[in-house]
Amino acid sequence: MPSSTPRRWAVTGLNTISALIGNEDPCGIYVLEFENGESYVGQAVDVRKRFVSHCRNSAHHPAWHDITHISFTPYPAAELNVRETTVIQALKREGCPLRNKAMNLFHEQVSPLDKVISPVDQYHWADSEYLHRTASQVPERKMARAIADLPPGASKMSRLPMYGECLADVAAFIDLVLPDPLATMEKYWTVSDCPSTNGGRFYTVNVGVLEMLRCIRAFGERSCLNTIVWPELRDEDPDSSMLFTFEEPEGIEVLAYNLTYPKATVTAAEFETGSLRGLLESNPDVLADARALAVALMRTGTAGLFRRWHSKELTREALLEIWEHRQRK
Repeated sequence: MPSSTPRRWAVTGLNTISALIGNEDPCGIYVLEFENGESYVGQAVDVRKRFVSHCRNSAHHPAWHDITHISFTPYPAAELNVRETTVIQALKREGCPLRNKAMNLFHEQVSPLDKVISPVDQYHWADSEYLHRTASQVPERKMARAIADLPPGASKMSRLPMYGECLADVAAFIDLVLPDPLATMEKYWTVSDCPSTNGGRFYTVNVGVLEMLRCIRAFGERSCLNTIVWPELRDEDPDSSMLFTFEEPEGIEVLAYNLTYPKATVTAAEFETGSLRGLLESNPDVLADARALAVALMRTGTAGLFRRWHSKELTREALLEIWEHRQRK
């Protein structure tokens, strides 16, 4: 029976831990500690080999020469996923800064997104002090070219009731929430056209591997936006909900509750379909929360399997709606 008490060693300057592990089962969960106070949680069938890989340059990260300690607890291979998640969640609750990217949504490590959008621009995009600036919007010339490059066929959603209201919400989300949407389109965010998920939806807008905006057909008059957890719901029971009434636009009511996904816990905000632009433009805190989650999801990974169902037709219609909205202003 493996011990559930981790063993901890000082490893400054070492590039192997074989002598420390000895004849102990090398399969289990390890925690690396670094000079700057960060930690990294990992699982390994053989922690001796995994430690060596962390000390060398790899496709995952440059060599880590600042490791000061390692803790290790042996576990059966079948338990590693659950055990790793448990340790990561425990360290996050303690406020320990983690070098992990997986299961650590708001990590500050180097991300492939940095080559598309600079880290400074990512920060500014989600900073409430910059929300009023229009310089970050996609220039009209680029928008026109993107519309022309996408296939002109009609989306499936265009044949359904509530199309105009749903399209307005998709367009508002792309325009206001997504950083540099043309540069990140299809790789970091996608739009699904009438997916059959959970009994059918008019659409979903997916950022990274998480739905951020959706409208379920059975509840067509209400849509749902995922954002970072709102302060008022931070300590609430997952099954509880709160009704928020915003003065603008026109006293709109938003029913908010927390949802837990494998990647993160988020606040789901239900609003009247067709009113997203007004809600975001009139309430900077809601917009900042949505942008922060979008950037974090893009930093965590690409759209993955969602790319298979990306609708270029619905994307074109949404971009055209953005274009026409700007012309009306």
